[in-house]
Amino acid sequence: MVELCPLCGTALVRFVSLGATITLLLGLSAIVGVGLGAVLLRHRREPGGTPLALMCGFVATWALSNALQINATDRDLKRATVVVAFACICGTVYCFWRAITERAPWPWRVPAAVATLLAAPAIVTVVLVSATDAPGPFFRALDIPDGTGPVTAQPGPWFVLHMLWAYGLMIWALAGFGWLAMQAPRARRRQSALMVTGVATPLLANAVLATGATPLDGHDPTPIAAVAAAAGLALAVRRLRLLDVDAGLLPVARDSVVESMTEGVVVLDRAGRIVDMNPAAERLLGVVHRAAVAGAAAAVLPGWRPVRADDDRWEFGAEGPGGEGQRRIEVRTGALQGRGRRTGTLVLLRDVTEQVMSREALERSAAENLHASRHDPLTGLPNRAMLFERLREALRDDGGCALLILDLDGFKGLNDTFGHRAGDRVLRELAVRMEHAVDADALVARLAGDEFAVMITGPGRGGAAAAAARMLGAFRVPFTVGGTEVALGASVGVAFGPEHGSDADDLVHAADVAMYHAKRTAGRSAVYHADLDIRRPERLILRHELRRALAEHELELHYQPLAAADGEVMAMEALVRWRHPERGLLMPDAFLPVTEDTDLICRLTDEVLDLALADLARWRESRPALRLAVNVSSLDMRDPALHDRVSAALLRHDAPAAALTLEITENALIVARDGVSQLERLREGGVRVSLDDFGTGVGPLTTLRELPVDELKIDRSFVVGMESRTRDAALVGGLIRMGHDLGLSVVAEGVETEAGASALRALGCDLLQGYLVGRPGPWRSLGASLSPPARPAAATFPAVP
Repeated sequence: MVELCPLCGTALVRFVSLGATITLLLGLSAIVGVGLGAVLLRHRREPGGTPLALMCGFVATWALSNALQINATDRDLKRATVVVAFACICGTVYCFWRAITERAPWPWRVPAAVATLLAAPAIVTVVLVSATDAPGPFFRALDIPDGTGPVTAQPGPWFVLHMLWAYGLMIWALAGFGWLAMQAPRARRRQSALMVTGVATPLLANAVLATGATPLDGHDPTPIAAVAAAAGLALAVRRLRLLDVDAGLLPVARDSVVESMTEGVVVLDRAGRIVDMNPAAERLLGVVHRAAVAGAAAAVLPGWRPVRADDDRWEFGAEGPGGEGQRRIEVRTGALQGRGRRTGTLVLLRDVTEQVMSREALERSAAENLHASRHDPLTGLPNRAMLFERLREALRDDGGCALLILDLDGFKGLNDTFGHRAGDRVLRELAVRMEHAVDADALVARLAGDEFAVMITGPGRGGAAAAAARMLGAFRVPFTVGGTEVALGASVGVAFGPEHGSDADDLVHAADVAMYHAKRTAGRSAVYHADLDIRRPERLILRHELRRALAEHELELHYQPLAAADGEVMAMEALVRWRHPERGLLMPDAFLPVTEDTDLICRLTDEVLDLALADLARWRESRPALRLAVNVSSLDMRDPALHDRVSAALLRHDAPAAALTLEITENALIVARDGVSQLERLREGGVRVSLDDFGTGVGPLTTLRELPVDELKIDRSFVVGMESRTRDAALVGGLIRMGHDLGLSVVAEGVETEAGASALRALGCDLLQGYLVGRPGPWRSLGASLSPPARPAAATFPAVP
């Protein structure tokens, strides 16, 4: 005969007793509980994971104790199963509540102290069940059958309290679980309802038993139903993370990760009202959470507009907390999607004050560097680079222009008498006078030293003459220097483009020629004429050919060695040569003069640097300490890009900066004093600077202490005369001692005899250069020069006092 089980509705065979059926179900429940516990242990690090795993263990033990109670016949054993059952009931209820409150802190997050305190009733229950008998505080009566079957009881006072505690925690946990699960979007709503039903099953089953109904002849169905709850919770552990994300407008600021973020987070609904915000947002906006929530976003977010595109971004200024001053806040927005539609807007706030300040500092620095590269640091006028740029623009536009070059008369005497500082003050005042003397659209520039230029676009000859007259008129009022009135004169040369030059170099040359003609004649100004420049055709042809030579790499280098006192070669000086296709090998004197007043000299310097550094790389394979010397001009020094040019060449050839020495003459260094900062930057990077032809310059000796140099090269005119003139020997000795006292190394040029070399060694000269050490030649022919020669006997030499 077959009948339906009232618990699960499955068909039971009549000859199987109800107790055996319940035992079988309890056993299966225990097995399922152990399996679920093992699965949940993998999630023990997640919120609620450990309590859920413990709950499965309690449920499995509860089911086994009930199965043993039904089938045991010993009264003491049945009594023990009652204790175990109630201990497992308390553990199951408490772990279930603890798991849910950790996972879904509803209606508030439970403090750890409160959670610990709520475990106390469970402990009291277990103690009373195990230590007291009926009638007592827990059971009024306890009916333990002599044979098989479940134990029945009548509740006592503490039993009622125990039931209130258990049902209270269960209802609390079910409400929190239901609140969390019902946040799911429509697509997962059925799955959420299934989880809630499964978790509520044990409570419903126990409530039926508590009413006194006995659908299973007094057997407790709760542990069997608890397996369904465990299965629902196991599903929740795997799915609730998805539910949290899909829920949409959850109070994100209450999440522990978001709450600890330094970025502000604000959640808005579709109407633009504030749903929630984290502490960082309160700090950045200067608002209180309670006052801001439910208010309009425009009330607390400066720049907010009701209609905004997704991924919008803007910035606003805000007063920093604690009077820190103005802060800069960046705002970014994004859409929140939930349940298949847009549910609101996510706003991220970030303090970008430091980034904005850094960006503004970089922009200021770039503007300052651009200004410095195009302006003279002494007078603030445009420099040579900016003048050439404007000339090229004017000549390219075919609009025509006039160029006036002015040079002071008597300025060297003023410098020698009153010093360079007084001269600098005069130049600054002259710059102001010249700017007032010309029209507003004219460009006044300082070329170098006491040389100025004025560019006027399309003025015609009459306008240029009037401008020259006004410029000369600026000198009618004497300059006051040290309380003394000093009168200075000037000469002006005028050239017109494109009539006198179709490019900037030629036009500057023409105006320069006219200026020098004005100096030689009675007039103080002159306009360029081809008859004034007798070398002009040849110079133009040679300059054109040199441009082609640079493009086709016709230049080559010869090297002259520099040796130490023991004869060991320590450095090589690069000397440029031009392999002209028709005129043969040209020395520098044949072609360098055509580059002196043009930007062509900078291109030539770059070519020499590249050739020399390429040869140095070959030499350093066998002589890693070998240094290389390359000459630079005053125009190179005034080029704001000199540091970048040299650094790029070193980088291209993987050469160390310490292996390169830049040589510049004393006169060039004095003329291009505004380019001294370029040398200082190069020296900071490791490049050495040598003062060439020392002793022949026109600058005062006191300026030597201000120049950024590492080495002095005594001019050959002094060294050659040492053997025959005692004064020359004394002068060379004094220059060597002075250089050493200033912490500089000293090189002697023009060493051609052993007698001269011996004397220089005796004076402590660091390096020798000349035909005795080695003649200039291509790098391949200088292999023997790298080995120190045999030392001859010492030579006699005029005594040096």
